[in-house]
Amino acid sequence: MSYSVPFALINGRLLDPSSGLDQTGGVLIDQGLITNIGSHINIKYCERQKIPFQDCQGHCIAPGLIDMRMQVRVSGATLTESLSSTLQAAAAGGVTSMVCLPNTKPILDHAEVVSYLRHAANQAQKTKLYCYGSMTQNLAGQQLSEMGYLQQAGAIGFTDGMKAVDNPKVFWKALSYAKTFKSLILQYAEDPRLAEGTLATQSYLSTKMGLPSVPACAESMQIGRDLHFVALTQSPYHSFPITTKTAAGIISQAKQHQLPVSCSTSPAYFCLNEQAIQGYQTLAKLSPPLREESDRLAVIEGIKNGLIDCITSDHSPQDDDSKKTTFVQSSAGAAGLETLFPLSLRLHHQHGMGLLALLKCLTSNPADILGLSQGRLQIGKPADMVVFDVAKSYAIDIHAFRGQAKNSPFHHFPVKGKILQTYVNGRQIYNNF
Repeated sequence: MSYSVPFALINGRLLDPSSGLDQTGGVLIDQGLITNIGSHINIKYCERQKIPFQDCQGHCIAPGLIDMRMQVRVSGATLTESLSSTLQAAAAGGVTSMVCLPNTKPILDHAEVVSYLRHAANQAQKTKLYCYGSMTQNLAGQQLSEMGYLQQAGAIGFTDGMKAVDNPKVFWKALSYAKTFKSLILQYAEDPRLAEGTLATQSYLSTKMGLPSVPACAESMQIGRDLHFVALTQSPYHSFPITTKTAAGIISQAKQHQLPVSCSTSPAYFCLNEQAIQGYQTLAKLSPPLREESDRLAVIEGIKNGLIDCITSDHSPQDDDSKKTTFVQSSAGAAGLETLFPLSLRLHHQHGMGLLALLKCLTSNPADILGLSQGRLQIGKPADMVVFDVAKSYAIDIHAFRGQAKNSPFHHFPVKGKILQTYVNGRQIYNNF
């Protein structure tokens, strides 16, 4: 369904986390923008104005999800196919905007590569794709990339993706330069020297399984070091993913001292603990590794009390061969775009988190951190929206994923809540009503 004239979604539960709106009504869309919203947008209004409409049958209407941490597996001639698969998965998952890490092939450390990837995504007219530029050249952690040129090409932040910048002088310079550009530095929350060559979190289980392991404190050590430079530069800093109780405590202290700090986590770290890797389950091999139960509970609490600002998919697609091998040889990561929403809703259904507060972690909070105008169900904002059934119970089926990658530890996992429709700039890009 695509309209070049005004149309409306009616008879829905309107949810706008940024304003606290939660009421029955409808949304009027014109030229890709929300032009009216409220209880008066109903069937009589549409018939009187001769406006086509979609009856949402009482289901929820909310801003589309903004995923600020995911990976796009693109390489040379396979760019279009791989990107198409990723965009299909995002649409099915209710993700209307996403930001990819710079570890593509080629790496996003040159302006022309950023421009090319964004142009390819725009041509598809699906989910909006943004990019982080690499903080350092070739993601090597030694020399800064040309951050100014990358920002001009469309990079909306800088990170070395799946590895923290270990060199303190380089990281300090990155924060300083980013502040002059009014940009954001995002850092992987794990000390790379402690993590090198490890496969699991240090614990009784990892010892029993004979796996080289990393102490959970590798996360808090990296964040603690980084925050000294954040205090020095007062440059905006985002840490991801938060997976441990100690790291959450350090972030909390930084926020209490009013440092310009934000952070995010991913569903695996509040839905699973390290026990998921028993039997050497390669689908549960993630980076950073799954933590102990006390850390999982701390992450849940951190999201509920607002300490953890955002929930991201941490989409890390892998092919079958990289998972159907030994635990040691297998690649870390999980496909997450299509499970982000239902897994996040477990915080509402099972842990008592308010629906608006949860949606805020998936919409307006990441929009605010990234400086994006979407993520709000408000007049004048882009009509990037989802319609969802908050009560639909089912089990996740990885074979039904729209994306090519099926590597998820959540096969047959029970969830509640399903995306029915996804709209980007008022254009329907997914329909499962």
